[in-house]
Amino acid sequence: MELANRPDIALAALLHPLVGRIFHSGYTTYDAAVEVSGQRRDLASSIKEPGEARALATWQAMKEAWGDTLPGQPGDLWAWLLEQPTDKLLELLAFVTAANLNGVKAKHDQSRSRLDNAEQVAVAVGLDMREHWTADATFLNRLSKAGIAEVLDEAGCAPQIVRALQKAPKAGAVAEAEKQLAGKGWLPVPLRTDGQGALPEVSA
Repeated sequence: MELANRPDIALAALLHPLVGRIFHSGYTTYDAAVEVSGQRRDLASSIKEPGEARALATWQAMKEAWGDTLPGQPGDLWAWLLEQPTDKLLELLAFVTAANLNGVKAKHDQSRSRLDNAEQVAVAVGLDMREHWTADATFLNRLSKAGIAEVLDEAGCAPQIVRALQKAPKAGAVAEAEKQLAGKGWLPVPLRTDGQGALPEVSA
């Protein structure tokens, strides 16, 4: 009851195991009084070309910034949390909550409710992957020419362009497709939120 009447302390107590398990190696076996499960996920392992992922680079920069702010020793974390203003703790809570968000769909994933909830979160925060991803050569090279044609057709490219690319060599088709898709805002299905996909071209 006392803790329920102290939201400032409750916030610190909630963050204690979450932050520790993300930032302090070897901390995953720590038994905190507040029983929440923090995960230390490596997103790079789920991405074929992590060096090409702009969103991943932004995330790593955020994590490094928090890593520089937090105390280096697990034993110092609790005292540090108690010293922080509520707005700082809320910012940290947002980060560790995001670190624990699992929206990855595995090949035989049966977690429909988890994926639905991930979609709800994406809609709530206004996620627009067009700000973080474009259909560039790295992506297009993984498609067959027929697949590239499907993308161009869905993105609203002229039929004559689609037909011409189907007859071109793969390298030429990829280069021209990248050019044609620039500014279209097309997203593959896994990156779409709330009906996003082939969208009107946006002028600069």
